[in-house]
Amino acid sequence: MYVYQDLNPRGLASNQYGGLTYRLMIPLDSIMTDNELRHAIYYATTGICTAPKYYTWTTPVNFDLMSRQAKEAKIRFVVNNSTSLCTPNLTPELFGRTCGIIADLLEELGWTKDNSGIALFNEPAKFLGHGTPGSIKYVEYVKRANDYVNGRFDLWIVNDEYNNDLLDFDYIFANTNDVPNRIFCPHHLSSLGETPAWQNVKDCKTRANEWGVPIGCSEGGAWYHEYRSPIGDAINKKLLAECYKYDYDFCTIVCIDNNEWTVANTWGKLGYRIWNNDYSATTKPLTEWDSWVEEIKKYKEEEVIMAYLRPIIQQEFYDAMGWGTKPYHNNTPSLPIVGRKDANAALTWGSFDAVIETILKGLISGLKENGALPEAFPEPMDIKYKIDGSWNNDWQEIAKERIK
Repeated sequence: MYVYQDLNPRGLASNQYGGLTYRLMIPLDSIMTDNELRHAIYYATTGICTAPKYYTWTTPVNFDLMSRQAKEAKIRFVVNNSTSLCTPNLTPELFGRTCGIIADLLEELGWTKDNSGIALFNEPAKFLGHGTPGSIKYVEYVKRANDYVNGRFDLWIVNDEYNNDLLDFDYIFANTNDVPNRIFCPHHLSSLGETPAWQNVKDCKTRANEWGVPIGCSEGGAWYHEYRSPIGDAINKKLLAECYKYDYDFCTIVCIDNNEWTVANTWGKLGYRIWNNDYSATTKPLTEWDSWVEEIKKYKEEEVIMAYLRPIIQQEFYDAMGWGTKPYHNNTPSLPIVGRKDANAALTWGSFDAVIETILKGLISGLKENGALPEAFPEPMDIKYKIDGSWNNDWQEIAKERIK
């Protein structure tokens, strides 16, 4: 699982993390040519507009700077198209054109689908409206963005607090089946509550499985408690652990670094490190900082273990068997690795069962694909994993069904 920095100031991208998200918040106009849009997207300072003041950096940042910062840190880079915050009359067409130009720029800068992506709005319900009406509008923007991005990058969709009153999640996913590379991105921030509702993390994963899409938290953190307090720090760490437990692709923590102006004028609880306004020196004790750095190392080390592609000869075998990259991500080196998330932990019976189930599923589907088994041959068991490869949260009930 990748740990992302969100609302990251200039100069503070770090290879301790897995990536950073950059929020594109600039005013645009439908009459702008593609070249004019391209120049604005790449060079314009973000946040200096009618966006809420807590989105404003006192030190300017832009696409060019943040991309270079992520490259230098050798971490992933995701652009959140939040131009709606500065463009009140943003149409689906202009939004789509903007997303297409973002994709063009990412490609030209050497970013690929494996290390970059595009998030479609931050909290779209604030711009498009709540419930099904807002969701109907949102789907229009998603589809237009997809027309222009054309499968070149993953699309992070929803990007809003996990609250069923905000958006109709089922409508969104039922009506974007033709959009490839969708990732469900809930926010586990204010919607976690002052006493965190950790069930939300699990529920989101369950729904993502139902829709057949990956999941990642695109904005999270201890919203109601200071990061620099033991309780706030514990919530942030617990959020990483819960997302990891339920197989999130990433978890994004907002405002890991913050400045005095933002603390004084907005929501003042965020930030492990509090800086002066030009981010040249910290101004408060680094309470909980060392502990936080040690915690995120756990997730960075896992990426080193897992982030390599299968050898060509192994992938050829997978393809011949009809497995392709399913049921797991194509960066997973081999089927038996599925039970091993912690390289230092003992292999459990449950993990071993999952490995055997996975191998048998692959063998049976591959043999049927090649005609070596009749179609009437019994389907492999769906206990730990569903037929689409997603984790079955109710596997223990199935495993114990014959116990009287």
